[in-house]
Amino acid sequence: MKTYLRIAAAGCGVVLGLLVVLGADLAGYTRYDYLQVRQNLQVDGNLAVTGTITGTGAQDITGDLTLENDEIIGNGTDAVVELTYNDDAVELGDLQIYSSNTSTATNDYFRLSWWFEDSGSAKTEYAYLDVGADDITTGSSDASITLGVVTADTLADELILTGSALYPASDAGLDLGKSDKEYNDLYVDGTANIDSLVADTADVNGGTVDGVVVGANADTTATLLTGTITTLNATTANVGTGYITTLATSSTIGVLSYNFYDEDVAANQSAAAWGLQAGANVGGGIQGVIMPYAGSVVGISVLSNDTDTSDTFTADATIDGSVTGLQAGLLTADLGTSYTTQAQGEDTFTAGQAIGAKITTDANWLPTTADVVVTVFVKFD
Repeated sequence: MKTYLRIAAAGCGVVLGLLVVLGADLAGYTRYDYLQVRQNLQVDGNLAVTGTITGTGAQDITGDLTLENDEIIGNGTDAVVELTYNDDAVELGDLQIYSSNTSTATNDYFRLSWWFEDSGSAKTEYAYLDVGADDITTGSSDASITLGVVTADTLADELILTGSALYPASDAGLDLGKSDKEYNDLYVDGTANIDSLVADTADVNGGTVDGVVVGANADTTATLLTGTITTLNATTANVGTGYITTLATSSTIGVLSYNFYDEDVAANQSAAAWGLQAGANVGGGIQGVIMPYAGSVVGISVLSNDTDTSDTFTADATIDGSVTGLQAGLLTADLGTSYTTQAQGEDTFTAGQAIGAKITTDANWLPTTADVVVTVFVKFD
């Protein structure tokens, strides 16, 4: 036979001592199988229940609530379990979860987990939040917070927070944002270690950029608005409509060339100034090129469409008509080609001076039917 205790007054049920609801007798106490309270139940001592506490109203507990392998279940389509703090202070409340085990081992943790139940009443864990700590007996504990979620039917650690870092549980295990859900601004005060960077705009205002390939695609254009390139390795360097104002002295690119030409080169010429155009008018046309910037003459070369068969052909680089001492010549052993180079800074010119070439052949120069191009190389400061 089951026994009941029903408190149905308009006020509240008040129990000043120990109320035990177990469904059996205990010496000195009265036990009941069911306790039903229509409104409020106030217990100033201890309330021990081995069954289930259910209620549609508020459960107001001013003392300690001890749960041992039990559950708090919110029933209903919109079930909410609510903890309300009424303190009027800066810290409005403090929900504390602690362990009384003073020998907590390394990597012990508390877990808050989320489970879903399928149609067969089987429960599956889908996410958890672990708070772990080192051995608390050492006096120098470190804590961590670990978030785990189900991905592809596998539940595993995904994100870890410590006092010094926020990182994925596995190397390269997480993306920050998605292609259609991007973060706004990223602020990093330190070093950003990125294996591969894809950016619509990269504004580098200081430091160095090392080991970078600019324009991996054939149709990529790289624009340098201002700055210094110490060494540029390029199959083709097209200045386009702009200009080069400064080239480092160690650069192997940025040397410009100017051609001076004559056909059917005659013998017995003495320092004849060649022009930029072909024709019998040796020294005619434009006899020099005005330099827009200061720089140096760094090379000269000779190319003939025929082999020198007699005596010599000499070409001198000139600045404003004066020979510089940088020469290239053709001898019978040169087979129609010759060149000479020198260091930057040996023969210099200023902006507005003309770079040209003068040719000398002796009386026995052959063949006089040869067409020759003399190229003068310059490098701007």
